[in-house]
Amino acid sequence: MDLIRQFTSDIEEVFGIRPQYKRRKKSSKRRKLLYYVHLPAVVGRIILMIAPEILLKNPPKILTPEFYPEFIGVIFDDEGYVCKSEPKIFISNTNKNLLTSLGSMLKLLAIDSTIGERENKLHIRGRKNLQLFVEKIPFISVEKRRALLNHFVTHYKYNAKLSTPLIEKEIMKSLGNREKTTKKLTSELKLAPSTIQRYIKRLLNWDYIVKVVYGNNKDIPRIIKYRSRVHVHDSFYSMLGGKIIGWNVVTKKVKFIRKVTYNGYVYDILNVNNFSNFVLSNNVVVHNSTRHEIIKNLYDRSYIHGDPIVPTEMGLAVAEALRKHADTISTPQMTAELEKDMDAIAEGKVARESVVDRSRNILARIMLDLGRKKAAVAGEIREGIREDKIIGKCPRCGMDLKIIRAKKSKKRFIGCAGYPECSMAYPLPQYGEIITLDDVCEVCHSPKVKVIGRPPTSRGGKSPKPWILCIDPNCPTKKGSD
Repeated sequence: MDLIRQFTSDIEEVFGIRPQYKRRKKSSKRRKLLYYVHLPAVVGRIILMIAPEILLKNPPKILTPEFYPEFIGVIFDDEGYVCKSEPKIFISNTNKNLLTSLGSMLKLLAIDSTIGERENKLHIRGRKNLQLFVEKIPFISVEKRRALLNHFVTHYKYNAKLSTPLIEKEIMKSLGNREKTTKKLTSELKLAPSTIQRYIKRLLNWDYIVKVVYGNNKDIPRIIKYRSRVHVHDSFYSMLGGKIIGWNVVTKKVKFIRKVTYNGYVYDILNVNNFSNFVLSNNVVVHNSTRHEIIKNLYDRSYIHGDPIVPTEMGLAVAEALRKHADTISTPQMTAELEKDMDAIAEGKVARESVVDRSRNILARIMLDLGRKKAAVAGEIREGIREDKIIGKCPRCGMDLKIIRAKKSKKRFIGCAGYPECSMAYPLPQYGEIITLDDVCEVCHSPKVKVIGRPPTSRGGKSPKPWILCIDPNCPTKKGSD
């Protein structure tokens, strides 16, 4: 879907027309969902007038070398594969002339490839070729990038604890913007001199670092130092050891903090001064550690939904109610104080019982206060639950459309709040969680909802991915997709 969205966005940027994409009807033999883009005929004619080679399936003929990386990336996104069992990628296409052209383009980029004699596949093997491919080819598939980078972490270990690329990354990080001798690197990284020399040789051959020689052993003793030609954050190595969350965005675990001079842009993603959640201009995301059990509880209680995470109206209502009526437990100060107390217990400065008793007394006072405000808190949370059930506005009378469960059949549906004066209603799936969305169908302009969860009749297996549903059963987008 990322590729389809990118394609439609590119067409809109060039031609000012946003194409529609639809899901192709799924056959019994095909498990994978397929989509197709409806491109207006006028756009197709303009493209063919500009580049008739497309009709002849020979687009490489009209490309100049500066567009080779983008063209290869597009083909790899569409028809490329990353092998799971070994570090290898390939592009599959029945047009062997296209594969030959791709091989020639890769050769100009210093990337070696081969084409199988009895198969229509272009293979790229070998660590250097794969590494250059990651560095030079801008493909946007996050799944393929994750799989390919994972090979650099799990393979090439040669009986070592860390893979060769990860050790080279540590050398690059150690060098930074400074010049260092082999002896200095050996001391810092705790590796044997021969091991350091082996990695240094590869980094030299691949132009990541340079050798600087001082002295001539005649008048002045000769000293050999090494420095980075390119900073580790601007190289292939920056993508290793983190989680890929976008084709050019990687999360990193913060191991230590040091004050440095930084003149680039910082993009705040929370706008809260007390927390480190921001994105640097080199696409490094800095954020607090995620406590998975807490996140799971928030999902289970319907306080949040989706991926990326979005708070529900009920979740926002609970947070706001706590902020108004129990601000002591809704601010980070209490957690910070508890952390300090835990450290004090570990260091033997304070008794565990005194910390527990004090925490219990604080919570007891808060619960007593909440008990007095029970009606106000319940009303605010109830309002949040009500907001979660509102889908949109009724096209007939303009009142709220909301999720309703029938008293007799217990089946749920979307009905108008103006009933019985307005009988507008829409069916809903009878399984899964229904999430309201602030979005409407591009075709019929009816509200959309998200459905999360498998049917109750399914057994085992992996839960299906959440899917977006236009609530209007007569929407043109549903014709032929049932």
